[in-house]
Amino acid sequence: MNCSSDDGGSSSDGDDSVTPDPVVASYSYVIEDYTVTFTNESVNADTYAWDFGDGETSTDKDPVHTYAEAGDYSVKMTASNEASEKESVKVVKIEEVGQDPMTLLTGGSSKTWILAPEKNAVSFGNPAGIWYDGLSLDDTAVEMWWGNLADQVEGRSCLFDNEYTFTSDGDYTRETNGAIWKEWKVFDAVSGEGCSADGEELLSRYADDDVSAWRDGDFTFELETWSGADTIFNYTLTTAGMGAYIGHYVSGTNTSDYAVHDGAEYGIVSIAEDRIELISYGWGGDDMDAAAPAVHDPAAGTRWYKVVLVPKP
Repeated sequence: MNCSSDDGGSSSDGDDSVTPDPVVASYSYVIEDYTVTFTNESVNADTYAWDFGDGETSTDKDPVHTYAEAGDYSVKMTASNEASEKESVKVVKIEEVGQDPMTLLTGGSSKTWILAPEKNAVSFGNPAGIWYDGLSLDDTAVEMWWGNLADQVEGRSCLFDNEYTFTSDGDYTRETNGAIWKEWKVFDAVSGEGCSADGEELLSRYADDDVSAWRDGDFTFELETWSGADTIFNYTLTTAGMGAYIGHYVSGTNTSDYAVHDGAEYGIVSIAEDRIELISYGWGGDDMDAAAPAVHDPAAGTRWYKVVLVPKP
């Protein structure tokens, strides 16, 4: 004959055997990326069987399980004792996990990028507003004035073969492979446009400034979350060091004096393992025409400059 114990615990019969109280099955969990930590909250159970919904199982009380990919997984936990068993089933939703921008930029340790060998890998235009104040590239007020043509990838090979390497330690290295592209507006008249000779002295057109720092260089960088209001990007990439531009030497500054600057700043429009789009604002502060070909006002720069990078093959 069975009877209940005074404390509401298990019951016993005449041969002094104990019947466990009924099992109550329950669990909770915490998700971090693709890994789920399960906490067993069952009552009166002493064995457990888990089915994680992806073909994997466990008999641990509080297992930790890592899923191979995103998805909705029906997780069944069966709790039991010698007298009964109960199940608790919940759907665990694993979201797609994107790599953080630093890992994408550096490949986790070191990664080298080049200008994308495609049309408009380098482009500039004139926005009606300020790039970090709600500007959208889809805005009709944004006008692209110039972008390289597909055939200029080969014609400007000394621009498109430049290499930009970023490391997880915050180091940034630029290699121009012997020559850089000389824009006529920066250096010479139109007839003088072309690749610089290896070792050639580089003097800007306006103040005869030595801009040889635009060649190879070792710099540092910081990648930070952008905290400004409603923008076209969520991160900024800031370099430090004289001549530390990325992609093109007239990008990354808020002035356009065609001089060497100590660092550059870009907004990251998009970043993935195979492509980065950077934008800067303030280039083009000039008023050059036939009547006054050398008039230049750096403070008048109101144009955006965009560069597109892809991994070095």
